[in-house]
Formats: sequence, C-alpha cells, structure tokens
Amino acid sequence: MLKTYINFNFIGVYSISADYHKYGQSCKGVSICLFRTKEYRRNVFHNYPHWNGGIHLSQTYNGARSPIYAVSAYCILLHLGKQHLAKQCKEISATINKIVEYVRKELPEIEVIGDPKVTLN
Repeated sequence: MLKTYINFNFIGVYSISADYHKYGQSCKGVSICLFRTKEYRRNVFHNYPHWNGGIHLSQTYNGARSPIYAVSAYCILLHLGKQHLAKQCKEISATINKIVEYVRKELPEIEVIGDPKVTLN
C-alpha cells in the first residue's frame, strides 16, 4: 500500500497541495490541498447563493465529481510506486536548477529572484 507522509513541522507551511495529474500521471481533476488547521481550511469554501437548486456550498467551484478520477489516480500511484515518484521529483528539481543556473549565467537581462523551488525531495 502506498503511504503518504504529511509534514507541517516547517515554519511558515500552512498548506500542502498535490496535483496528481502532474507527477502522478493521472487525469486532471484529482488534486488535494491539505491545511495545517481547520481554521486555515475555512477560507477555501465556495458559496454560490443564486443557484436554482438553492444555496450551493462546496470546497471547489465545480462541486461534486465522479470518484473514478480518484480511483484511477490511486491505481496509477500504486503502479508507479514511491521510488518512481521520488525519481521524478529529483529530475524536475535538477532541471529547475539547470535552468536557473543558465539564466543567471547567460541571460543577465533576466533576474532570478530568490531560490525557486517547485518540488521538495
């Protein structure tokens, strides 16, 4: 079984998101966003009071989706395995570092601000 490790121990981390259609290679529409506390999560609810069926309160703009997307994402993650996903993260991080190095060295008219991180390995 695929185990997920969530860590909010870093100062300044209030939410963690994962788009499984990227590294997980599954269909779009399967993403998660986890929050450190319920208080932070409270701000993500979408309320649409003008819907013909009454007040529509959802954590997404789209409302409910078929669970087949989540099931297929889970199967793909099980098939690929943790090592494959970790390898993808390392390769993406290495590519970002090469791009930043190239821009700083070869394109002085473009300024890279900070230390860009897209993924943490």
